[in-house]
Amino acid sequence: MSRPTAVIVLCEDNRTFSFTRTYLKRCGIEDRGIRPIISPRGRGCGFDFVIKNFAAQVNAYKLVSARLHTWLVAIVDADTGTVAQRIGQMNAELTNAQEPRVKAIRIEDERIARLVPRQNIETWILALNSRTVSETVDYKNTIKSNEEWFALIPVASETFYTLTRANAKLPEGLIASLRHGVDEMRRVFQLAR
Repeated sequence: MSRPTAVIVLCEDNRTFSFTRTYLKRCGIEDRGIRPIISPRGRGCGFDFVIKNFAAQVNAYKLVSARLHTWLVAIVDADTGTVAQRIGQMNAELTNAQEPRVKAIRIEDERIARLVPRQNIETWILALNSRTVSETVDYKNTIKSNEEWFALIPVASETFYTLTRANAKLPEGLIASLRHGVDEMRRVFQLAR
């Protein structure tokens, strides 16, 4: 795999960024190359921030990738919706973009991953720590301490890394949104060769 020089991470919160950053570092990407774009706290809905900024970050990705090997990883919670709905919202932002290069982009041909945990990143963190989860349950408040959540991230990121390897066997019962995330990252790695 050709490692990127720059990775733009567009996400809703610090917990999601921490998971993604830990994963990317495990992939061998240097910390200084990871550029976070995180929804500001107290300024509205996190998923709305990611959706509304997606086209602008795709544009930034295209501009930077002209001179550097760049990836864009956009992570948005599905909440009570579906992965397909969130992907549809991101696609709509591209269709409605002012910039012609953004309107014309084919995500499937780009090193752009759209990760959509259902309900939220906490579902993935628990599932990747071998906990039984349901995608219809909101686990965000099941662990009260932020420190406890952050303590689960290294194992979750390592497991996600293992699952995203090209020949990794996926376990039975892998939740659908996580399966989609694994497929997205495998596609990006394939394009990075």
